[in-house]
Amino acid sequence: MKKVLHGILFVLLCAVSEQAGAALVAYDGFAYPTGWIASEGGFGWVPGNQWGSNAYSASPGDTYPYMQTIGNRISCIGADTTYTRIGFRAIDTGPESLAAQSDLVKNENIGNDGREVWISFLCTASSGYGWKAVSLYSGAIEKRGLASAGTANPDKWNILGHATGINVTEKIYVLIRIEYRPGDDLITGWINPNLPDGKDGLGVSTWTRVTDCAFDNIAIRTAGYDTLYVDEIRIGTSYEDVCGAPSAANPYPADGQSDVAPGITTLTWDPVYAGTGA
Repeated sequence: MKKVLHGILFVLLCAVSEQAGAALVAYDGFAYPTGWIASEGGFGWVPGNQWGSNAYSASPGDTYPYMQTIGNRISCIGADTTYTRIGFRAIDTGPESLAAQSDLVKNENIGNDGREVWISFLCTASSGYGWKAVSLYSGAIEKRGLASAGTANPDKWNILGHATGINVTEKIYVLIRIEYRPGDDLITGWINPNLPDGKDGLGVSTWTRVTDCAFDNIAIRTAGYDTLYVDEIRIGTSYEDVCGAPSAANPYPADGQSDVAPGITTLTWDPVYAGTGA
């Protein structure tokens, strides 16, 4: 089943999230035409800001069991042995932004003490050659995220500085929670959670503490002529924002598939049903 492109989907997705009590503050499902990305997509990003000159919209997009997805996926190609900021996009943290409306902004970054942020995305690489990462940044300062060492072939993914043992050529679903606190912020990460189990079923995780994990942009980088694919970047204030949950009107697909069927023009989920496995 191929994904369906709908230009108004992003606005509808945001509206549905807010109506259900959720708060997606930034999203990109990469529903761009196949080819070099030369336009803005998704929502919650700085107006006029795109993913970069080496960002390509590749078909088909990625899927994950029980997740509704749209569009293509971003494809970033490295250069020789030097990693670069190939895909780099700034999140809107202005006074009228979705992030500000969710009380997440402090000093023009997402990172207000006492608040919680959830981030998720799909990721895979074409080969194990070359260093690669999907990272959070504050200005030009890298914070935390998903990365590989680039020292083995096939290489392995690390999340928040912890080894996963998963080859970079395997598609993974990354879920990150940041709890902003006075002093050290707490970051927790999961790989490939079973979405029907909900937040309470996330199970064993890796975690790390950092002095500050405030951020205002996301970087997708790779090196060594390798290709890194990323899809469905979601930033919100709850597990339900970024993972979704079933509702009576929109249950999980019976076959576990995640593509939007032809004719469907919006993604809907209801946080009320989170963790029920319904």
